[in-house]
Amino acid sequence: MYTFKKCFAPDGSELPGVWEFITPPGDGPSVEELAWEAFGRLSVPGFTLAHNPPTQAVIFVDTWWWAEGPSEGEVRGSSAGGVVAIAEPSRLEVDPGDGSGVVDCPFTVRESDVCSHVYDRASVNGAARTGDGHAAHPARARLVYTVRFENNGAPLTLPGLPETLESEWRETPVRVVEVQAVVR
Repeated sequence: MYTFKKCFAPDGSELPGVWEFITPPGDGPSVEELAWEAFGRLSVPGFTLAHNPPTQAVIFVDTWWWAEGPSEGEVRGSSAGGVVAIAEPSRLEVDPGDGSGVVDCPFTVRESDVCSHVYDRASVNGAARTGDGHAAHPARARLVYTVRFENNGAPLTLPGLPETLESEWRETPVRVVEVQAVVR
């Protein structure tokens, strides 16, 4: 609702008036609506799924995984009427692409052995291909964050608000080979 404010100087002379927009009590979005809007303002950082060995994995040898690009810090969305959504890194989910299922790992953004998988078969005739045309397992990963809310700096807890934020799956082909040795 708009109101016109007219003011007078101490000597009684009229000062220029001002139009103001005033939100009447009970109008406007609820705190829950503001929280959902704040959640929508969160943006997951982009990343690349990295692995070691970097050019090809070897069966029965650990392959390490990590997300290259994001930081280990929290992600804060912009304020929606004083309500802010904050996403804290929780975990990295990796699907090695060999049919073994998703591996839950700590949130890992640097090369490390904290997130690993052992392939038990080479990649042959797979649907995925590396840049040089070799058959590969279609590995993929996503980042998972735990979400909390603040209202003007104070913790905000309301039932039904999202508790996690997940990135889109990022894919990378992983060539997996067998190594054979001849012992004489």
